[in-house]
Amino acid sequence: MVAGVPLPTDTSTVWPPPDLGRITADLLEADAWWSGDQARLAALYGRQAAAPNGRRSFWSRSTTSTKPTDRVHVPIAADIASVGADLLFGEDIRAVIDDAHGETPDPMAQATEARLVELLNLAQVQTTLLEGAEISGGTGGVYLRAMWDPMYRKHPFLSVVRSDRAVPEWRWGDLAAVTFWKVVATDGETVWRHLERYEPGWIYHGLYAGDKERLGARMALDKLAATASLDDEVNLTALLGVPDLLLARYVPNARPNRRHPGTPFGRQDTQGLESLMDSLDEAATALARDVRLGKSRIIVPDQFLDRSGRGNGAVFDADREIFSPLEMDPSDAANAGITHVQPEIRTQAHADAMNQYMRLIVSGAGYSPQTFGLVDGAAAVTATEVRAREADTLRTTARKQRYWEPNLTDLFEMLLIIDARVFGSSVTPMRPSVSFPPLASEDPATLAATLTALRNAQATSIETRVRMAQPGLDADAVQAEVERIKAEEGIVTDPT
Repeated sequence: MVAGVPLPTDTSTVWPPPDLGRITADLLEADAWWSGDQARLAALYGRQAAAPNGRRSFWSRSTTSTKPTDRVHVPIAADIASVGADLLFGEDIRAVIDDAHGETPDPMAQATEARLVELLNLAQVQTTLLEGAEISGGTGGVYLRAMWDPMYRKHPFLSVVRSDRAVPEWRWGDLAAVTFWKVVATDGETVWRHLERYEPGWIYHGLYAGDKERLGARMALDKLAATASLDDEVNLTALLGVPDLLLARYVPNARPNRRHPGTPFGRQDTQGLESLMDSLDEAATALARDVRLGKSRIIVPDQFLDRSGRGNGAVFDADREIFSPLEMDPSDAANAGITHVQPEIRTQAHADAMNQYMRLIVSGAGYSPQTFGLVDGAAAVTATEVRAREADTLRTTARKQRYWEPNLTDLFEMLLIIDARVFGSSVTPMRPSVSFPPLASEDPATLAATLTALRNAQATSIETRVRMAQPGLDADAVQAEVERIKAEEGIVTDPT
């Protein structure tokens, strides 16, 4: 963008900007694997030349035996992204206002916390986060923005924007501004795009009529119904009373991006695993081909066929019960009957190959094979064994939580600000604390033995043991539980 000009003014501007070409190409490749679109995979890799070792990838081949319609795609990239999202947001996250708890809770903070919890439910934030986390895992990152639309919703909400529909600007690795865009209409060769630019303290809207490659001329927003209700610019400082507020955040799936080191862009779960996923699809296609060619068949002499007339071919009636004897040499009669052919289907060999590929892909994505049901032998019995077997999954999930937590804290505070200034909520906006549920619960028997040992050694307080036993309790509930334990055990605190 030109300094001082929020939205492009040059009608020949190429869109998306060419300086994002390599990033855009990687996003398209990641999206093709995540979406599982076989036509896109064949088109994407069909243009590639052979690898340095002379081998062409499975999806780049165009022989008659591996036409795109005959190929099988295993949606392993989509499965990994979906499971990763469930691990992050499958259970409700917790957002609290710290001043609402403690020995002397602030009534104003308690009201703010109650309203925040209500907003998260009204706006279905948990499902939005699930969607965003899956997109992030599949493509490398996702944008979230705090929004409002009084005509359709009576409360603020969060929306998700894919990375391939955003042009970001960074400052020291942080998002400084971003322009979201989408195609809102097509009319013959004319492509109508809506650009929505977020800057600290401002939001700008622009409607452009161009073609498939160029942005074209900027038009009045009321030219299309999709943008008619929007303003050219929104002064957030005047509207929300907070200076330089940027209502958008970028959440990377994981960093660093190995293909673009030194950039703030995140990487998808399966970055660098494309050749393994290609081989997995080849193994699955080979299995499907074995099944197709392994159908039971019968071979009959030509004399057993019923002629349908000259030029109409011949057929064999499998339900026919009586056949006339054949005029042939008696010595050949034993081989003149119906022959049954049943080719061998190498199911186990193909399944073993596919299982090995899937284990390598899942491990390469940072997860434990057990998380995806790829286990050998009996399943774990205790939570301790589960934690040991799923150590990679727990570490990867915890790593992703660190990217989400500060951004969710910012976004939830924005929801409270918009709720107060746009919708007239009576609560005072405050900054919340966001926490995720425990990744894996401790085995009750193991936890009880640990707590007993700590108590006997007089190494922890009652409050610490309560927090260990029930990590989901807030400060008030913990204190209440401590007092109940003291009362039951007859513990009296020294008043001096």
